[in-house]
Amino acid sequence: MPHDVAALRQLAAKHGQGHLFAFYDSLLPASQQKLLDQIALLEFDVVDRLVAEFVKGAGTPAQIGKLAPAPVIRTPATPEEKQAEHEARAAGEEAFRRGRVGCFLVAGGQGTRLGFPGPKGEFVIGPITGRMLFQLHAEKIQALRRRYNALVPWLIMT
Repeated sequence: MPHDVAALRQLAAKHGQGHLFAFYDSLLPASQQKLLDQIALLEFDVVDRLVAEFVKGAGTPAQIGKLAPAPVIRTPATPEEKQAEHEARAAGEEAFRRGRVGCFLVAGGQGTRLGFPGPKGEFVIGPITGRMLFQLHAEKIQALRRRYNALVPWLIMT
């Protein structure tokens, strides 16, 4: 479905999201269409409200006050702690087998602090193997899929 590019550009700019079109003109037509499809689905009013509430602090949601660091889990030393670790590992493995585990990777930004001119996911992390960062994660997830014979979805937020 064709979109009105000018109208979407104007809408994005109105909501402070004009950067969404930063590389639009350098994309192939199919990629331009995909980008426009995604932008057309955005609920800019909702994004504005969430940014005001959670990023700029215009509001203080009740749940923010309830956030706390996760408890530290020490290396098991006692027989009870070792048994609890065994039970936790078994529960985790069962969750994998049942397809109840997914992976989520937050990977925004470029690799400039790494001294890399591209996306961090393409940074070569394996000096001998030549594996890229995303490739390393993908191979780990693939190994989990094989080990537990289960689908392990992988979501990447950029």
